[in-house]
Amino acid sequence: DERQAITEVHEAGHAVLLIALTKNIPELVLSVTSDTEASGFLFSKDEREFTSKNDILLKTAILLGGLVAEEIIFGENYVTAGASTDILKATSAISSLYKEHGFGKVPIAYATNTEASEEHKYHQASQIEEEIKAIILKSKVLANETLKREMKLLLAIASQLSNVAAIRKEELVELIKVHSNITELDCGTDNYYRNRLQKFISSNGIVTESISRSLQIVR
Repeated sequence: DERQAITEVHEAGHAVLLIALTKNIPELVLSVTSDTEASGFLFSKDEREFTSKNDILLKTAILLGGLVAEEIIFGENYVTAGASTDILKATSAISSLYKEHGFGKVPIAYATNTEASEEHKYHQASQIEEEIKAIILKSKVLANETLKREMKLLLAIASQLSNVAAIRKEELVELIKVHSNITELDCGTDNYYRNRLQKFISSNGIVTESISRSLQIVR
C-alpha cells in the first residue's frame, strides 16, 4: 500500500547512505515494526563510543537519508512527515556537539536559555546556529549526491522490502555485489587515534618499552 511504499524508500535511503559513507552494513533493515508509531527501522552496530568532527557530516547525512530518498523517488512536494524524528535527531545531535562540546569555529559552551543555571555559558547562541544550519544543509547535499550515485542499490533494497518485512546483513551483501560498486565493506575501525598517537611518539623519539620497564622496576 501507500504507507509501505514510503517506508521501503525511506529505510532504503538510510541503509544505502550507511553503507556508502561508512563502509559498514546494517545488521537488519525492517519495513514493518510492532511499534504503531514507526513504519520501519534500521539496526547497525556502531562500536565507537565517541563522535569526532569528521563524523558529523556523515552521521547527519545518514539521518537525513530517508527524507532525501523520498525527495528523489517521489518528488520534493510529496515528501511525507515520516522524517520528523530523523530531522529532530540530527538537529539535536549537532546542536549538542556545537553548543556544548566546542565543535564550532569558537570552542565556547553556548547557553540555550537565560536561566541562572546557564549563567556560566555564552549567551549568543545565534552566532553558532548559522554554523549548525550550514552543516545540516551540507549533509543533505552529500546525501542527495550519494543516493543518486547509488540509485540502483537504493531501488534494489526498496524492491526487496516490497517482498519481505526485513533484510538481513547477508542479504544486503548480495544486493551490494549486484547493484553497487561499493568496496571494502565492514572495514571496521581504522584505529586512527591509536595510530596517530604512536606516530607522534615515534617521531619525537619516545621509547615506550624502556619507560614501561622502568615503571615496573619502580613498582
